Amino acid sequence: MSADVVPEKAMLLVDQAALECALTRLADELNASFNHAADAVVVLTVMNGAMVFAGQLIPKLQFPVICDYLHATRYDSANKTGELSWKVRPSVQLFGRTVIVLDDILDQGVTCAAIKAFCEAAGAAQVTFVVMVAKPSGCRRVSFEADFVGLPIPDHFVFGMGMDYSGLYRNLPAIYFMPKEEF
Repeated sequence: MSADVVPEKAMLLVDQAALECALTRLADELNASFNHAADAVVVLTVMNGAMVFAGQLIPKLQFPVICDYLHATRYDSANKTGELSWKVRPSVQLFGRTVIVLDDILDQGVTCAAIKAFCEAAGAAQVTFVVMVAKPSGCRRVSFEADFVGLPIPDHFVFGMGMDYSGLYRNLPAIYFMPKEEF
């Protein structure tokens, strides 16, 4: 991707090659964990941030999956309070199913914890959380750990690989951050 697409002051945090290695490792770990599942596994993609991550990870999975999505967010122009807003709930039945949730980032843990609680309340037999990147646990407002993490990252506001900066840059194939003085 052309350098002029990246914001001028942005700094590279994780390059495309490191992301590809992390995706392959995650796929290998998930394949080892779920290749003997008795039924198809429900894979839920958390929109909009995880769509790029899911689009690259799901084709690497070597077990039967049922793909669906959900959209729950604390970050949009209409939601100034930081409370979780459900825009779309999964349409597939979760009761008694093994569910893998794919999310872009584990930051404060609030959204991830609420999504996991939703899946459990819907009767999922097992809920496994997979995130592309995770900030240090000291950044969390709630106690939550992902079952599988692509890469740990420092506590920066990041974008690229599906994550946005003011609604833009989800299409960047690497992960960037803005220095605090530019944010």
